[in-house]
Amino acid sequence: MVTRPSIVFVALGSLDSTLAIRARLLAEGLAKLGWQSHVIYPKSESDPAQIENVQTEGLSRHKPLFVAQVVQRLLTIAPHFVHFLNPSPIATIIAGLISRSRTKIVGDWEDWHTMPTDPSIRNPIYRIADRWFLRNADVIITCSQWLADQFAELRNRTVHYLPYAPVPKTWPSKENPFSTPTAVFMGSLRKHWDHAVLLQAMANLQKRGSKPKLSIIGSGEDLESCREYATKNHLDNIEFAGHLDDATMHNALCWAHTLVFPFANKPLNLARCPLKVFHYASAKRPIITSPYGEVKEFLGDQAIYSDCTPEGYAHSIEAIMSGERLPDIAYAVSDQTWIQRANTLQSILRSYL
Repeated sequence: MVTRPSIVFVALGSLDSTLAIRARLLAEGLAKLGWQSHVIYPKSESDPAQIENVQTEGLSRHKPLFVAQVVQRLLTIAPHFVHFLNPSPIATIIAGLISRSRTKIVGDWEDWHTMPTDPSIRNPIYRIADRWFLRNADVIITCSQWLADQFAELRNRTVHYLPYAPVPKTWPSKENPFSTPTAVFMGSLRKHWDHAVLLQAMANLQKRGSKPKLSIIGSGEDLESCREYATKNHLDNIEFAGHLDDATMHNALCWAHTLVFPFANKPLNLARCPLKVFHYASAKRPIITSPYGEVKEFLGDQAIYSDCTPEGYAHSIEAIMSGERLPDIAYAVSDQTWIQRANTLQSILRSYL
């Protein structure tokens, strides 16, 4: 009797969090392809319904106990593969404790927050975890082609490219939340991203006497400094909506006059595949962004591309906001699916069996 291939995805966030999106959808896809799929995660009170044909196990949220429980379950299940997204200290401890078992370790990077060119991004413990996985993982996967090339050169190893895809979701139709035409930015406001370019562009527009409305959806360590910048520069045309639930957020994207995504040509951006690209594309509105990395890969010639400078974004925003609302755009990312990603992952993993 032929044994079905098996895999356990260890997610470090609850099933309803962004930390588990990749685990959930790849596990579901592999299950449809005949794999024995498991997802292990820290249990939360808001865990969604179970994943079709996938065994899910919510374990302790207490980190030391979670590590011990995961190791015990992995040694009991003895899968062919165990998958970790974004190597972290916890993932390294678990992987190290099972490394002598027959289970092969899959290290999957959705970005590279410990890159040598910017040692300030994460603390030394994360850098150690990152290097451990690059040396010891049996299978190395990245969401970015640029990062795959970097890792292949750095370690002289085979690195596999497996980007994100649109998250399959049906959203309810809701009324327009905006009283006037509004540009929308959605994302995490963290100091390493490029939202400052957008704020500076809005300040430039105001100096020209132009005040298009902008809604900023999201939170993060930079939220207060963004609000302070807007206040200091009298940008009362910027609304800070904060964190919104998924349905409300998606509705705002769909009603936007345009969507804006500042994206600089720098290693930190080239190393990632932003899920935002697929959220924006699902809203079908015109997208102002910059032509680099996976943004260019998936939006192709359907986006409005700008230099990632305040002047460049000011010009693009003013041009589109001064005109009539453009029709929706059917972005080509709709052709990308998670079952395709699961098929690619299956081909990768079977070569290691």
